[in-house]
Amino acid sequence: MPPSTDSDPALDAFRREVDPARSEIDLARAHLALGAFEYPGQPAETSLTLLDELAMRAEAALGAGKIGALDLSRFLFKVEGFSGNAADRADPRNSFLNMVLQRRLGIPISLSVVYLEVARRLKADVMWSRTPILMLTALAGIDDQVNGIEAGADAYMSKP
Repeated sequence: MPPSTDSDPALDAFRREVDPARSEIDLARAHLALGAFEYPGQPAETSLTLLDELAMRAEAALGAGKIGALDLSRFLFKVEGFSGNAADRADPRNSFLNMVLQRRLGIPISLSVVYLEVARRLKADVMWSRTPILMLTALAGIDDQVNGIEAGADAYMSKP
C-alpha cells in the first residue's frame, strides 16, 4: 500500500489493516485501528491480550478440541458477562472493541467481533460446528454407511 499523504496515524493504521493486498484481514486489529480515532492513547496490544486471555479461559472452561457455537456463546455471555447495552444503546463506547472488552457491554456488531476473535483464537469453527451433515450417495452397503457416519456424517442416505 502506498504511504498516505494524510498524517493521521489512526487512519494510516486502519488503511494498513484493511489493505486489499493482504491475504487476510485481522478483524480485531482493524476494529482496534478504528477505535484509535476515539482512543488514540490506548495500544491495540492491551485489547489483543484481553482477547487472548478470554480464549485461554474459554479453553480451560470448555476443554480443548471442537467447541460448539452455543458453548462459546454461553461462555462469553453467561460466564464472562458480555451483553448488549440495553440501557444505553447509543453510548459510543458500545462500538469500540477496546471499550467493549473492558466494560463487557456493546452492540451486536462489536459483540460479534469479540465472539469471532475468541473463536479464531480457539480455532473453533463456530459457524459450522453444529451444522448437520447429510451424506447422499450411491454406495448402499452397510460398510459404506458405517464409513460415512465415522467420517462425520450425521445421517447417511443411499440414492435409489
